[in-house]
Amino acid sequence: MPHVRPFRPTDGPALVDLHTAAILAIPDSFYAPNLKRSWAHGLRPEGYAGQQGVFEVVADDEDRAVAFCHAVGDEVVGLYVHPQWQGRGTGKLLLERAERRIGAEGHDRVQIKASLNARRFYEAQGYALVDTTEHKTRGGLMLACLLLEKRIVTSR
Repeated sequence: MPHVRPFRPTDGPALVDLHTAAILAIPDSFYAPNLKRSWAHGLRPEGYAGQQGVFEVVADDEDRAVAFCHAVGDEVVGLYVHPQWQGRGTGKLLLERAERRIGAEGHDRVQIKASLNARRFYEAQGYALVDTTEHKTRGGLMLACLLLEKRIVTSR
C-alpha cells in the first residue's frame, strides 16, 4: 500500500530514477527528445537534499519513492510521478496535501510553473493559466512552460 512520508536523504537515487523517467515519458508532441534530455540532464541524488519548504514523497510497499512534491511558500516547485504510478491519483494526492499546507500557512493561492503536458492535469484540479514562460533546463536549453494559479481557502 503506497504511503506519503517526508523526504529522506536516502531517497535521492529513487528520485533521480522517477524524475528522469517522468520527464522522458512526456510525449514528443510536447517536447522534442533533445529538450527532455536537457531537462533531465544533471539530476543527482544529492541534489534533492537540503531543499527549503516541504518535500514529501509517495513510497511503494518496499518504501521506495515513486512520486514527490516540493512546495516553498505559495508555490509548488516540483511534482513528479513515475510513469508506472501515473493515473492512480498519486499526483492529485500530493497536490492536495501541498494546497492544504499552503493554505494553512496563510496563503490564498497556489502557483505552479508547469510543463506543457501537465496543463490538463492542473486544470482538472482547478488551476487556471496565468501566462506562458520559459525555464532554463539543467542542460542549458530553454523549455516552454506554463504559469498556473489556483485560489484557495486559508486556514488562518
